[in-house]
Amino acid sequence: MKSYYSWSWTGGDSGPADSNSSVYFSGWATIPDALNELDGLAPLVGEKYFSIGGGNHNGVLSADVLTQFVADLNQVQGFDGIMFDVEKVRGSFDTVNPAFNAAFAAVKAAGMKVAITVSHTAPYDTDSPQIATQLVQSFVANTNVDIISPQLYTSGWESAPDFASTGSCASAGCNWDMYLSMHAGMRFIPSLANANQYDATKAYFDPKGIPCTGYIQWQQTSRRLDTIIV
Repeated sequence: MKSYYSWSWTGGDSGPADSNSSVYFSGWATIPDALNELDGLAPLVGEKYFSIGGGNHNGVLSADVLTQFVADLNQVQGFDGIMFDVEKVRGSFDTVNPAFNAAFAAVKAAGMKVAITVSHTAPYDTDSPQIATQLVQSFVANTNVDIISPQLYTSGWESAPDFASTGSCASAGCNWDMYLSMHAGMRFIPSLANANQYDATKAYFDPKGIPCTGYIQWQQTSRRLDTIIV
């Protein structure tokens, strides 16, 4: 999988020239807000994912937000999957995890794939460090989840992959060992600042027993297919 994020606020991107997948990324936690920024986006490439969630206040996920996501899911048309960007989560594990599970099941029932990306090893902003760890442990065991994509960057402009664990939950053991428990059908496809970091990423994880089978690039190439088609 050679994928990339296409940012809504820049009008989108068409990624590296050899891309075979793409993720529409708006940073919003609700489908209507995300759809509002889809018009005029550069054409997406290959297998297409619609993202929900993000790293700031617009992307906070909770049980109520996830329940509304399920209600609105029929509004998402023309996509092959949903990418849940799980970075800021409100609510206890016992409250929010069933809502995540219901959302994943709804996506699969709609005939789409489920992908999850987290900030480094786990969500960086949860009500307790334990919740971040528990969520990832649940995600990697959930057979409705097809792809898990840890973000190996913070700013997105790193010149090399950052393999650090999420600092906010380090006390609760949110390290790479969690990913050794991925279910058999799950693909480990890290999000990288740039695709040129993939070889180093694969060399780091493969010996740990966490095989990489692709990447998702965060940086934009400023290459828009709608400006080069003639």
